[in-house]
Amino acid sequence: MAQAAAQQGQVGQVLPPAPTPLPRRERSALASPSPQAPATARKASRPRHLHAVPDRPSRPQPAVFLPPQPPQAPGEAVAPHQRPVHRWVIYTSRWVISLVGIAVLVGTAMVGINPSSRPPVLENSPLGQSLPALKLGEGMGELSDRLAAIATPFSDLEPAVFILDLDSHDFVNLNGTETIAAASTIKLPLLIAAFEEIDAGGLTLQEGLVMERELIATGSGTMQYDTPGRIYSVGEVLEKMIIISDNTATNMLIHRLGGAEMVNQRFARWGLTTTAIANDLPDLAGTNVTTPLDLVHLLAQIHQGEIVSLASRDRLLSILQRVERRELLPQGLDDRAVIAHKTGDIGTMLGDVGMVETPTGKRYAIATLIRRPHNDDRARLLIQNLSRTTYDHFLNPQP
Repeated sequence: MAQAAAQQGQVGQVLPPAPTPLPRRERSALASPSPQAPATARKASRPRHLHAVPDRPSRPQPAVFLPPQPPQAPGEAVAPHQRPVHRWVIYTSRWVISLVGIAVLVGTAMVGINPSSRPPVLENSPLGQSLPALKLGEGMGELSDRLAAIATPFSDLEPAVFILDLDSHDFVNLNGTETIAAASTIKLPLLIAAFEEIDAGGLTLQEGLVMERELIATGSGTMQYDTPGRIYSVGEVLEKMIIISDNTATNMLIHRLGGAEMVNQRFARWGLTTTAIANDLPDLAGTNVTTPLDLVHLLAQIHQGEIVSLASRDRLLSILQRVERRELLPQGLDDRAVIAHKTGDIGTMLGDVGMVETPTGKRYAIATLIRRPHNDDRARLLIQNLSRTTYDHFLNPQP
């Protein structure tokens, strides 16, 4: 008795006396109430030994919250609507919800690799529509004369050159509006088209492209040696198309952008008057065409922040700076210059187009496309000399 009194003092309240045990017959009657019994007789509360005593330490319980139960007299039965929720119901619900979440995540991931679930190409991109014609400054007569003199000894080569000062828009035009085979310089506008589509939300760098057998091309690049059906990300395709001039990557991108017709419509919206794709690469016949003016116009728009976002501009210029072939325009520069460029080479044409930044911060765009006798290597020497003279002009301007 003394010990019980001490416990009552610690708890701070007096526990009610335990109910007097009922005879066995009465307990049986309460456990199985007859259908004729009143509703109050069928109610029951949780047995008293399951109710926690205030301030008494107890084990942590699972975070399952049930509505409070009204106080009930001892011996009353528990109504069906008042019984606690079974744990298996809760665990089953959680399991079903988890499966639904996993299915959503898997479906989202499959969009990147399943060609049938790709977002469509956006025909009306919000960027790069109806761009104005290139505004030109004054002709750079002295530089033009020097370049013409360099080309004179190569009488059987036909140079087409356009150079633009990206600050003043002064220019040099040596047959720069002549239509000529684009070869792999066509990959420059294709790269820009891809980033315009990315900015518009119709493409992502992570999207998977399937290398289909009919898109595999000979000539430059290593993807042609891979197994058909292999999946490349758009980012990989863009880098291979530019850095190693992969023809298969180029065909995959043209196909993803909706085909040659849709790509040519995009070029026209940019204000390119001649540049167009007629056939998949390698296009050794030179049916894909451009002009030096078109290519320089395109670089000028990129420099001015047109067509693509600034983030996409930085990314595409970074890719162009990593072109592996460097025996053309880069050979006319010194180690202090930075060039982002793309070459083109088929039997009848050799060319290089790029944007150059001098150590003084001066920037210019240059496109040199040389029509030549089949694989005549003198075209390479001519491009190097034209590049060197142009770089010297911008590095050491005359007063």
